[in-house]
Amino acid sequence: MLGTGAPLHPERANTGLLVQAEGLEPLLIDTCGGLELARQLAMVKQPIETIKHVILTHRHGDHIGGVMALALARVSCTYYGLADTLNAVKELISTTYGEYDLHPGTKYKEIEVRKTYTIAGYAISFFEVNHRVPTIAIRININDKVLAFSADSLPCPALLECAKDADLFICDAICASSDYDKERIKFLMHPTAQEAAQIAKEARAKSLALTHLARFANSEVMLTEAKTHFDSAIIPKDGDVLYV
Repeated sequence: MLGTGAPLHPERANTGLLVQAEGLEPLLIDTCGGLELARQLAMVKQPIETIKHVILTHRHGDHIGGVMALALARVSCTYYGLADTLNAVKELISTTYGEYDLHPGTKYKEIEVRKTYTIAGYAISFFEVNHRVPTIAIRININDKVLAFSADSLPCPALLECAKDADLFICDAICASSDYDKERIKFLMHPTAQEAAQIAKEARAKSLALTHLARFANSEVMLTEAKTHFDSAIIPKDGDVLYV
């Protein structure tokens, strides 16, 4: 878990997941909110130069901001995402560090939802979920184990399908239902801890990790709320390792 916080969180970096499995290349899912990606990778002792495959769930800055660090480090990597997301990535790099030459091995690969791809040796499926901009949830098969990541989304059938029977479901649950104004939470279009737990239960996931905590979220209240509906729930911190 490279980053477990939402924008403006005073203690947690923005969303970033590093997926590793024996015999396979590291896979980066989202890139934190900016140049701190280099620091977060160093924290888990993963050299930035080893990042060759990057999946981006959507174009919001707290998910794609770290591409600036990858560009500055001249990393040879392939970015995977929806057309809307990849266009934003190109524009971000061009606007901020357009005078730098990207590594000639830099590639952009547009993905389609409800298709399975082999990326870095993993079998990966994508699901279009319900957020303010085009967004994908991700389902990864690793040695007969399943890791599901919600990205940012309201509860929806595609998210439930993505999490079905997952060994680990990582969900961008922004806060507890009692933490903030309900209309504002609805506008932000993320599940609450309660909703994430209900999805995990209905999907028959084996475990649930709540991430993407808002600056106004109370992690203890979130965990209590989630466990009321789904006992195998945790709230990881930046740098924590979760096993599938």
